Amino acid sequence: MKRRLIDEIASGYLILRRMPRPVYSSSGLLPASVVSVSECICPRFPDTSAIDWVQASEENRSDALCAVGLASQGHAAARAWATDRFGADFGWPGVFYSAEAALEARDRFLPDARDLAVVGLGLPSFWLEEFLENATPPPAAEGFSPQGESGYLETARRREALSAGHRRLGFELLNVHVGQIGCSWLCNGLESHCADTLGIAPNANGLIETAEQARRCRSEISREEVGAEPGPWFPWLLVEYA
Repeated sequence: MKRRLIDEIASGYLILRRMPRPVYSSSGLLPASVVSVSECICPRFPDTSAIDWVQASEENRSDALCAVGLASQGHAAARAWATDRFGADFGWPGVFYSAEAALEARDRFLPDARDLAVVGLGLPSFWLEEFLENATPPPAAEGFSPQGESGYLETARRREALSAGHRRLGFELLNVHVGQIGCSWLCNGLESHCADTLGIAPNANGLIETAEQARRCRSEISREEVGAEPGPWFPWLLVEYA
């Protein structure tokens, strides 16, 4: 029996809070609120500071949980859960291994929070091997602890399709830096550059509509003279679960 080809490889699931369009981005191209995988734009649950062994001040831990809409009386339970379930339900930094685990955590801790989205990331299979190579930590130098793998890498290595039951939002260009997904193309206002240079404008969700358009935008912003954050950049399909 032939194995079914997968168009997009599941690369993790996130609980994100939609945020107002960044002030530095284009009001003519983007909606009033956006969803982004980049922590520069959208807070997530759990933030890494929810894990007890991560070094963080109590103020920072509280602020991160409040940022996603979790009331202070729920912080202790959420932190105990995050510390216990790290490596089982989710990996670094707050990347769930399945949509089911993300939905269960949302319903348990944030059932009434506003503007939340459970989002899945699907990497077009064409770019999988390049992503795995760039996201895999290098061997540890002698005398140093090894760098941990991200939940994005752990999930993508499974080469599975995205969980069913979602609606497509569009593609987001995100860079990989030191093995982690970092900045969005929105962090540098690159949506305006691509619209002006390529004639490719974001869709109603503030994302790129098609994989081919995302490929063209990726090639453009990867040029050194554009001045984007260091790459490599990859186009992820973002989908949302009800």
